Amino acid sequence: MKDLNVKVLDDKDNELVDLLNVAGIPKNMSRALILINNNKEATSREIELGAALRQPDVSIVTKEMVRRGWINVSENKTEDNKGRPKKVYKLIMSIADIVKELEANAAKKFAATTSTLSKLKSLSKV
Repeated sequence: MKDLNVKVLDDKDNELVDLLNVAGIPKNMSRALILINNNKEATSREIELGAALRQPDVSIVTKEMVRRGWINVSENKTEDNKGRPKKVYKLIMSIADIVKELEANAAKKFAATTSTLSKLKSLSKV
């Protein structure tokens, strides 16, 4: 049996996960994001174990984070060159920049909602 030394999320990390979730990032994605940030890079298996996610969830959230431009993925061959190469995920956008992106999206939504409410007010007076 192998002994895996994997870093896991602590209470401070879980607080960050909760805050990101309130800001609009799904919880599983928040967990993976914080884990990758803490480790500088992580394999799918490390994300699965460290963030307490199932393998399909890791696949879903990493694909979405790559699509958003937050992380990149590379493949590392195994030591014995057998089997599939391991996917390694690394942040290419800092958490601070991700928060700025969330802030900009929230401002756009707020402006759109305010505009809609103003139109409703003016139409309801007719």
